[in-house]
Amino acid sequence: MRMTIKGTAGCEIASDLAIAPSDPVVIENSCSPFQGTDPDQLAHRVNPDALVLAGINPHACIRVTAIDAYQRDWEVVVAADCVDSYDRQQHDVQGSA
Repeated sequence: MRMTIKGTAGCEIASDLAIAPSDPVVIENSCSPFQGTDPDQLAHRVNPDALVLAGINPHACIRVTAIDAYQRDWEVVVAADCVDSYDRQQHDVQGSA
């Protein structure tokens, strides 16, 4: 099973994304960044209108993160064009739901 692990090329932010050194980045330690990190505190400090989710594995990580954010009363947006999966069948099923 392939994984995207901190410190590997698979965990790097795409070079064509505009990101400033001062932009906060949360790297999740499990299927949800709300486990083992504190994005809730960060989000309250930044005070966004919504949390926009992007990443790998909508059937696991994106889904769990969306649920965790929703349960914390955050407006959640999944950037569908910024979501992919190592499992094409799972990705296609989730994309059609």
